[in-house]
Amino acid sequence: MGLRRLLQGLLLVALLAGALAAQGFDAEGNALGSLPGMMDDPPGTMLLEFKLGPRIYGLTVVGDTFYAVAQPNVLEFDRQGSVKSTISLSGAPAGFSPFGLGYDHSRNSFILCDATFKGIVLADPSGKVSTFASYSPNRAVGAAYDSVRDGYWLTMLSPYQLLLYDAKNLPSVLMTIDLVAVGATRVAGAAYDPINDIVYTNSRDKKAGYAFSAATGALLYSWPLVHQGTNNGQGAAWWDRWQSAVVADYETFDVTFTETGYPRVKAADRVAIGTGLAITWTAANSPSKFYKAGASLTERIPGIRFGNRYFPMHLDNLFFLSIQTPAIFSRFEGVLDPGGTAMGSVNVPNVGALVGFQFSIAWVTVDSGAPFGIDAISGPWQVLVTK
Repeated sequence: MGLRRLLQGLLLVALLAGALAAQGFDAEGNALGSLPGMMDDPPGTMLLEFKLGPRIYGLTVVGDTFYAVAQPNVLEFDRQGSVKSTISLSGAPAGFSPFGLGYDHSRNSFILCDATFKGIVLADPSGKVSTFASYSPNRAVGAAYDSVRDGYWLTMLSPYQLLLYDAKNLPSVLMTIDLVAVGATRVAGAAYDPINDIVYTNSRDKKAGYAFSAATGALLYSWPLVHQGTNNGQGAAWWDRWQSAVVADYETFDVTFTETGYPRVKAADRVAIGTGLAITWTAANSPSKFYKAGASLTERIPGIRFGNRYFPMHLDNLFFLSIQTPAIFSRFEGVLDPGGTAMGSVNVPNVGALVGFQFSIAWVTVDSGAPFGIDAISGPWQVLVTK
């Protein structure tokens, strides 16, 4: 499988390089078929909303698959709000009522917590419970897996805290973040982004989302959460493709995706040969900063590590082509405007052999004062080449 992927990559690079001159792209990478860019969305902008149906008590994302706790089950659903499957828990202690949901990638297990029972449960993808641990004295209303520290972030309702539990030594606590200190009260939900090493939670009183450094506990950013009805956001997740906060409203059944201001690729998810894929690089938290982008055939792996953070793509042949061929990968570096945006494009040669290839794009913002000189990192955006 690895050899096949390598050969596909070499073929794609050869096709792109060989077709460049014949396509008539100028040195700036301008091509027929390029589309106009989209305007930036400030943090707090609702990017997507739908009603899931049942009352939701927790959310998590595994790749591009979404899961929710709808007591007593776990639901798999898509971005149209359609439930794809129902997972029934088996083997949980009597009286356990899941209130938070995360996913431990290293153990291939769901993480569930109970505010009343005061327990942490691990269950395999079929719902079979394998681990149970009691905690005290707080009430957990959110769960997320921290892959850097191999721990579980739980959002606590009483008192308002984020606690990081040692996954190898439950219920030992590795770190505490005081949420009252930043005004986050009546909190619920937890999410972790391994790309930027941040932990996230909602404040239902403030109708806001909060992103903290998972390394130091410092508040990095907060933004308004726009909901209909009561704004009773019980569930929280983080989707890396949009770098967006995903929140489920307990009262209205709304699931919303919210702009956070972290770097994001705004583009279509497919592009026809002989046309251009229009890209907006948007990062409202990083106005006027230098940016650098790349493309790859392999995504969601730590291609380059920057301490606890990482660039989520493999440094393959396509990656090096993308940073050296501006006529195809246009404006893959530059300076964001004061609103935190810039335009780019991928100009695809009119070569039939390219149809069916998939590639991904990600980018970083640069700041000499930031650790390793990297301000923030986008998630990968995947694109399919079509006819």
